[in-house]
Amino acid sequence: KRWLADFRKLGETGLAPTRREKDLSVPAWAADFLRCFGLKRIPDDVSLWARAAESLVEQKDFKRAKQAAEKALTLDPSNSMAKSAMGAAKKALSNGN
Repeated sequence: KRWLADFRKLGETGLAPTRREKDLSVPAWAADFLRCFGLKRIPDDVSLWARAAESLVEQKDFKRAKQAAEKALTLDPSNSMAKSAMGAAKKALSNGN
């Protein structure tokens, strides 16, 4: 809860190192944070779950990415980021990754 309160107060730039480039890619530290923080502790916020799924796909943690995408899609079945992460995770898992 404290992390979410800080995130809402400070935004991503207040909690993460400053990035010079203006891209929307998920920072490399995000998946490590999710592994330490634990998926079960993320609040029921579709944006957080979808970003978690996307980050975990980028870090090739497909099992957790699928779990995060499933949670995001239960909160909002039309979330395009979660759908994309789910597709990528399922494809990678079916290929043995």
